Amino acid sequence: MLSMEFMGDVPPTDCPIVVVQRPHAAAIAKILRKWDAQGAKFCILHMSDELGEDPIDMYELDGCVKVMRNYLRADAPCPEKVLTIPLGYHWTLAEGSKVPMTHTPRLPFRENVWSFHGTDWNGRKDLLEPLNAIPHVAEFYEGWNSANALKGDAYISMLLNTVFVPCPDGVNSETFRFYEALECGCVPLLVQTEANAAWVNWVTGKLKIIPMKSWADARDFVGFLMGNKEKLEGYRDAVLGAWVQWREEVRTQGVKWLQV
Repeated sequence: MLSMEFMGDVPPTDCPIVVVQRPHAAAIAKILRKWDAQGAKFCILHMSDELGEDPIDMYELDGCVKVMRNYLRADAPCPEKVLTIPLGYHWTLAEGSKVPMTHTPRLPFRENVWSFHGTDWNGRKDLLEPLNAIPHVAEFYEGWNSANALKGDAYISMLLNTVFVPCPDGVNSETFRFYEALECGCVPLLVQTEANAAWVNWVTGKLKIIPMKSWADARDFVGFLMGNKEKLEGYRDAVLGAWVQWREEVRTQGVKWLQV
């Protein structure tokens, strides 16, 4: 794979995988255009485009064979070339990714009905206020990677003791929290809005998650399931089972994609 420091004006004679990542995206795109003009072929691994502002016109170049990227982007050209994969997690189990139904605590061995530890970006604390009527653990921080934030084992332990995890939008609709919740056997809560509709439709179509219309609806949904333990078990198992299946599908797609 090639990243910015290994690229130059001399085009490659093979078909390298070029890592496109902020803050070098524009500079890399400029080099790729030069390579394309000289008949070179390349693949693009596009990361960290959470703001949706990176240049993506290089996907259309004849020299661009295929693209793998994080973050769903509706305006991405040449969809036949583009494989979008889930963002994934920042923290996970110490022993790595497992089957959540069998390698994390089952119900009722989880004390927190819901929990949230994260930044207060986009007014998340106010958005989640309707859920405060339900027993929970929540901490809101001013910035990413705050000194006060739960990290590593402490954060994972909190998730392993939680049933539901609300996942409001951050800088992007997609957040690490969503996948961390799934890996730890929690049930993510999603509220669909005009801003996040494309991503919510994507993941709910894969994972059998029921999107809510408001956080008040999410509160009522949690209350209903907590009062109907068989339905809660069934819903949780369906969501987590679908996650394991999707995770394997993504792994297979990724391995195939890397076979340049």
